[in-house]
Amino acid sequence: MPVRHIVAVIAWLAVLGAGPCWVGALPPNTHPVPEGYWIGGAPVTTADIEDLHRRGVRVVVSGVVMAEEPRQACRRLGIERVNVWFGRNFPSVETLMSGTEHFQPSEIFIHCDHGGDRAGALLAFFLAVRHGWRADHAILAVAYPGRRDVERLIALLEAQGLQITPEEQEQYLGIYSGAQNGGSGGLKIRGEDYRTLVITTLQAMASFGIEVTDPIEPAREDPAGSVAGEPCTVASTDAPAQPEPAPMEEPAINPPSELP
Repeated sequence: MPVRHIVAVIAWLAVLGAGPCWVGALPPNTHPVPEGYWIGGAPVTTADIEDLHRRGVRVVVSGVVMAEEPRQACRRLGIERVNVWFGRNFPSVETLMSGTEHFQPSEIFIHCDHGGDRAGALLAFFLAVRHGWRADHAILAVAYPGRRDVERLIALLEAQGLQITPEEQEQYLGIYSGAQNGGSGGLKIRGEDYRTLVITTLQAMASFGIEVTDPIEPAREDPAGSVAGEPCTVASTDAPAQPEPAPMEEPAINPPSELP
């Protein structure tokens, strides 16, 4: 295991203490990861935000619209908010980075509706861009470890030029997903929206200089025939983002998507 992962695990154990600290008033499906980030479902009550604040969270990264009650709690407690509401396309990397650059990972809570797909994509991006993870390892870490989902994800990554060994699967698969951390879910491949989310996440990583293709072996054709076989390149530097309404005029629903 790389030294940075060992150090991160030690820090993670210090956060966890003697037991699972995400049990209680925290938002649904919420847990910390070794680098310090908190990831989970959308906060729904004042208590959700208050508990995050007690644990050191000072900025909330929202992949979906947050309800009014926790928004009010954020304002009262001085917690900053980074709104990057999105569906199938990874959101604005400029908004994401500028809104979090002054915060330590342990001060950042990342959420979507359920803490699986979109929140997982955001976490994978941070792991690659802020912590130097390989793109494929970051995606694997947040993936849902169901057999068929894994097969589809590996096929998609290989179609993008990322070759995954059995040893890499064993080491990284799902280690930061809710399913492997006392909750549920993770990044999945169950339709075209899910494929687009993974591909645009890789493109977002590439826009920050992260290598998203295997430099040795060429991309393989997806055996299921579901994804084009050319590797992802830096040609498209940023996935199109969903328009963001003014902070005080948040819409009642999230952008259309088949993602949960």
